[in-house]
Amino acid sequence: MNTKNVLLVANWDWVIYNFRMALAASLKQQGYDVTLISPYGKYVDELEADGFRWIEWPLERRSLNLFAELNAIWKLAQIYEQESPDLIHHDTIKPNLYGALAAQINTWRGVWEEPPQLLNSFMGIGFLFSQRPEAKLLRALMLPVMRFAMRRNHVFTTFSNKVDQNTFLQQYLVKSERTRVMISEFVNTERFQARPNGKSDEEDLVVLMAARLLWDKGVQEFVSAAQTLHEDGVPVEFWLAGEPDTETPGFVPEDQLREWDQSGIINWLGYCSDMPDLLNRADIAVLPTHYNEGLPRFLVEAAATGLPLVATDIEACRRVVEAGKNGFVIPKRSPEHLAEAVEKLVRNPTLRKTMGTASRKKAIDEFAEREVVEEWLDLYDYLLSEQ
Repeated sequence: MNTKNVLLVANWDWVIYNFRMALAASLKQQGYDVTLISPYGKYVDELEADGFRWIEWPLERRSLNLFAELNAIWKLAQIYEQESPDLIHHDTIKPNLYGALAAQINTWRGVWEEPPQLLNSFMGIGFLFSQRPEAKLLRALMLPVMRFAMRRNHVFTTFSNKVDQNTFLQQYLVKSERTRVMISEFVNTERFQARPNGKSDEEDLVVLMAARLLWDKGVQEFVSAAQTLHEDGVPVEFWLAGEPDTETPGFVPEDQLREWDQSGIINWLGYCSDMPDLLNRADIAVLPTHYNEGLPRFLVEAAATGLPLVATDIEACRRVVEAGKNGFVIPKRSPEHLAEAVEKLVRNPTLRKTMGTASRKKAIDEFAEREVVEEWLDLYDYLLSEQ
């Protein structure tokens, strides 16, 4: 059997490093020839150190410059011509759209008689489908192009939740029979394990939120809840992990984060590379997001660590948090409900333990890396069998 050539394409090396390395390693073990494609970033050295070939794709994540974007599409078309792939797996919205356009350009150019199979994955639909005024304007321009490029027989699209899938189907952006809900945010349940020993009675409990620091992720609600519980004398610390994503509209300024940290309302940790260790130092995980999440990786990892969860009432969070079973589901933009849920958990150690045990079980049953990667390998085999 000929070796199948697969390209994994993302707009950011961080996406490949955090979400696709387990899949890439499994593909390689299965005999696929795997090449990674992204703009250059700080994770490239680690990708190559793991034995993968990497190709640079010149792309600015936030750019809306027409000429720069057209150049990025053309460069991708050239890479595809050079690599002659059997299947191309795109992640996030720009690669999904630009990759489909690049494949179409190569068809027009006669590079191939039939394009390779394209697998487009949306881990959330993000800024473009938000209610921000600039996003609404951009949607009016982009949806016709997306419909043209992505609603094709050789394009298969995966989503992290049904709401995102339905949004695309209602807009006629994809063909229903060429879509599936698939988990991209799986977790290694051996690497993320519950803390064996609890804290002493003298130690304050820790509430942890880890995310790209955007306002839409619920950072203000997190801080407001921390302020409320601090004023009420509740013995709990609020830790915020992550950095401002300055390439996404609506990021939290670093000066504001430092001001909160210095005031003692929260402890801002910045970027943390060792998430298993950080989660093992926490007692409660919260994500008061109102962003267009796919499936929050932080909640999945916190569940695997055996923590009780508090998150907002959106489809992405409800996939991980079962209200009353392994955590609390609260209304969006409600620091009052966040503070109330956290206080209940702080004052009830039995509830924390019961919910944490349920979180761990859910992570093993639904989000374990080994089982989910097998589902992706099955999808690859299915798509390649159509050629």
